[in-house]
Amino acid sequence: MITYFVDNFWLGPLLWSILYISDYSFTIACAKMYRQQSIIVFEGSFELNPIFQKDIDSLKIVSSRFLLILVIGIGILLFIWFLNSTISDWNLYLFALGSFIFGELVIHMRHLQNWFLYRYAIGSNGIQGHIEYSRKIILRRSALEMFLFTILLFIVFALTFQWFFLGGTCGCLSNAINQYRLALKK
Repeated sequence: MITYFVDNFWLGPLLWSILYISDYSFTIACAKMYRQQSIIVFEGSFELNPIFQKDIDSLKIVSSRFLLILVIGIGILLFIWFLNSTISDWNLYLFALGSFIFGELVIHMRHLQNWFLYRYAIGSNGIQGHIEYSRKIILRRSALEMFLFTILLFIVFALTFQWFFLGGTCGCLSNAINQYRLALKK
């Protein structure tokens, strides 16, 4: 399957673009659901990424920051693909693609958990009471989740020696470190 990404230069950027767009869309949808309840409260913005906090807080459907990062991400992946095609070594491209793809997949899992929580668990048959999370705890939990996926992806890499999974490992580790640094600032 990984060879499809090498053989078709457009496939990796297309897959990442779909995941990236659905990430933003899921974030907006979950932020709306979050606002409709009062049981679970987060300190600060619903959005963890400081780059997008203003856009998510205002429920901006089309964000210029989002579009800029989308174009830059596609450009990076295409540039690395064409660079690697000239030297016929696909490891760097697969590494970069793995980092982009798995970073989004982990975030999608978090969105699905939030969506389930807000959709089904809050109300008369679900969670009762009031829970408040400090920003520090939210960011540390996010860092822990990313780190756990780092371990999982490293194990998969160790079993397969596929650079795609090593890229996912490093991408998730980078996200974990960034989230932990943000938590330390709080």
